[in-house]
Amino acid sequence: MMRVRSVAYSIFSRVFENVPDECSDRFCADTAKHIFELADLSDNEDFRLGAEMLEVFYGSKECPVELAASRDDRARDYTRLFVFGKLSVPINESGYTCSEKKYNSEIGALSFYSSRFLNRNVRNRSLGHISAELQFAGLLSLKAAAFMDSGNFEEADKFVDEQHQFNLHHLSGWASQFCDAVTDSRDDLINSFYPAHAYMLKGFLAEDMLFLKELME
Repeated sequence: MMRVRSVAYSIFSRVFENVPDECSDRFCADTAKHIFELADLSDNEDFRLGAEMLEVFYGSKECPVELAASRDDRARDYTRLFVFGKLSVPINESGYTCSEKKYNSEIGALSFYSSRFLNRNVRNRSLGHISAELQFAGLLSLKAAAFMDSGNFEEADKFVDEQHQFNLHHLSGWASQFCDAVTDSRDDLINSFYPAHAYMLKGFLAEDMLFLKELME
């Protein structure tokens, strides 16, 4: 389960990282099966609704081989949502933090990354970018899974606690507002690709917090 969770974090990280390109579309195609399997196991309404929307967009739960045909439209939607235009959904954690806390929020994230990033580099973007934060959460899940597989449950527990703290102090600060802003914009977008992933992300993060709490009990 820990490895599957890390894949889910990677999917959301790539989707919201930047305008789509051939590489990110190939990643979405290769991992589509995993996200639909997670949705089938989920009891969260947002997660299941997003998966239903994505299935309609893809045409099935199978590998979406025709993503290139919609790439330009999805690039326009990404730009309209996150780069400029009337929608202007903040794509950094500080965009969802009270003004007096913005500076401390960014510095806190930078400090956390620099001290706990497992000797791995984030892809080339701001550390406060939500895509970077999702990638980091996925790496923590992957590290915990590796320790569990090796039977080192003490170290695994440390990384589970690290992720719980990171999710609590960083992801939870923007997740609901970000996802709601994207889904509320669905009528202004060309297609449902980003709203579908926003619904799934909101549901996944809610379930993952419960999952982490259960592991810590």
